[in-house]
Amino acid sequence: MNPHVSVHWLEVVFPLLITIGATIGLWRNSPARANRMYLFGSFMLTLAFAGTMVANLFYQNLLLARAWPPIRIHDQVVVTESGDVFVKIKDPIIGRADRVQLYDCNGKFKAAFQPDSAGGVFKIAASPDQSLEIYSVRTNTVDTFALDGTFLRRRSVDDRDMPFDFLKSGPSVKKAGLCEFEIDPISSQFSVRKGTSIKPLEPGDWILENLLNYWGIGGTGALGIGLMLVSTLRRDKLQT
Repeated sequence: MNPHVSVHWLEVVFPLLITIGATIGLWRNSPARANRMYLFGSFMLTLAFAGTMVANLFYQNLLLARAWPPIRIHDQVVVTESGDVFVKIKDPIIGRADRVQLYDCNGKFKAAFQPDSAGGVFKIAASPDQSLEIYSVRTNTVDTFALDGTFLRRRSVDDRDMPFDFLKSGPSVKKAGLCEFEIDPISSQFSVRKGTSIKPLEPGDWILENLLNYWGIGGTGALGIGLMLVSTLRRDKLQT
């Protein structure tokens, strides 16, 4: 972990307040609290809000996650001659948190790195000494990590000496030696090719992949809203 990264409490507290507010509002303002369908729909919607909140705790690193789902890879991919594949990943739920993850040339997860971007843009570079450097434009710093994710050191850099154009995407190195990062044309998954073999990147932690994902949270919320609407329409129809 990066000791210089502070928790973005607003992004943690805001989903919590939304969940609490939605629960109280749905219960107090409901004209159909005795209706089981409406109550179940309210519960499902509240569950979706709660799922968003818990997922955000993982992506803000208050709950530990070994690997994030590799589905929102953006800006930079760096493949090295030694077969290391570094990718920048954005959290797939709220889209406010970032992380760098390292895979080998068979798509196996190896380590994670936490940038101190302070909400701004950052760039990554693999160093010849087998370390990863993260350049943060907002803090004007360079954080260096060992390849197992251990934070090593920080140095300050004048913004005029930054070796990147932070207004542009990249630079990426998608192929080095026998290792190449690509999107599998059959499965459409982010994958790594080594010779004639192509392997998808290892999935994230089970709870993030299968429960606290976009479809799970969105589907639960949509089901809840649908049940509440049907219940309300039935009530209105009976009253006319």
